[in-house]
Order: sequence, then C-alpha cells, then structure tokens
Amino acid sequence: MCVKRQPLFANPFSFYGRISRLEYGLSSIVNLFYNLIISILVIADSGFYIFYLPAFIFIFAQSCKRFHDMNQSGIRSLLLLIPFINLVFFFILLCWDGDSYENDYGEDPKGRNTL
Repeated sequence: MCVKRQPLFANPFSFYGRISRLEYGLSSIVNLFYNLIISILVIADSGFYIFYLPAFIFIFAQSCKRFHDMNQSGIRSLLLLIPFINLVFFFILLCWDGDSYENDYGEDPKGRNTL
C-alpha cells in the first residue's frame, strides 16, 4: 500500500489546506528563531520592524491550516492574538490530532485515508 503524504512546507503562506502537528511544530520553531534574529537586528537598527510582517503572516497561515486539519474554521486563528488564551490554543493545535479522513478543507496531510 502506497501512502501519499503531503510534503512539508508545500505552501507556507497559503491559508488553504491542512497541515499536520509536525509541520505546525516545526513552523513554530522556525518562527521563533526568525523572530529572535529580527529582534537582535531591531536592537541595532529600528528599520527592521517591517520584517515582522512575513513572520506574522506565516504563523497565522500555518495556524489557520492547523485548525482546518481539525475540521474547524481558520478564523479561530484570531484567538492566537489574545494574550494567555493564545497559549491554550497553541497547545491544542500542537497536541490535538487532526481528522484521519478527508474533511471540508482537504485531504489528510498524513495520507491515512488513501489506498
């Protein structure tokens, strides 16, 4: 049996589709390191604030697709903007397994429902 898995980081800035917990976790780590580097550069020169925008769009798109994996609306990603509530939803997105079949937002990124 051949399992067709979705490649990691296929469309990182797209708000459509689904991603697995692994890709969301890796996205969070990449976003953390990117923000640390930008923070160091902002201390040196205040003109680097514009570089936070791609990081925001990236993590917002990834969390939207992660909600899609659980067959939830991606608009719930806005909850990640609320302090302290964002930690709860971050761990939910990181730990809760997605649907193991095709849902309203696309095929299973792990390829579990294909023959």
